[in-house]
Amino acid sequence: MIAPPPFGFILVTSDPATSGPRLHAWTLTQTRMEAARWPIYASTRYKKALSVGARLAFYVAGTGPLCGHIVGTATVLRVRIWRAGRSIDPADFQTAPPEVVLELQDVVCLPTPVSFKDRLPALGIGTADPSRWGSLLQGGCRALDEHDWRALLCGSSGQAEIGNLSSRA
Repeated sequence: MIAPPPFGFILVTSDPATSGPRLHAWTLTQTRMEAARWPIYASTRYKKALSVGARLAFYVAGTGPLCGHIVGTATVLRVRIWRAGRSIDPADFQTAPPEVVLELQDVVCLPTPVSFKDRLPALGIGTADPSRWGSLLQGGCRALDEHDWRALLCGSSGQAEIGNLSSRA
């Protein structure tokens, strides 16, 4: 039996390297969401499955504000091969040049960020060792089926709870 294609994806941002003051993953996630562009690196899991129309959720890893939370959603508008040889992020983030850049549409911030760890028991992607839940998000991207997408991002109404991006700025 052939597995159905993923219903959506979680894209993960970690704390970036910097040459100056410490920057956090939330700042980088917010910058990418506002630009409506997301870098995909050579080692990113599921990169070939990220295509036009794909549903995305943004997870903040690291140690700073909103770490451990899904903070927004978007849809892939266009997938561009990146030949510029430079990062798409501002220079102070010191991120690597991507292989592909996802151009996004319908970018929104969740009015209440969703704790991934708190929703994990409702998801079918759990791990045998609950203390190792972070390993589920390694590799920069995680594919979700429809059940897990809805369990993670939908409230009691069954609709994604979304808000205006500028409300988190």
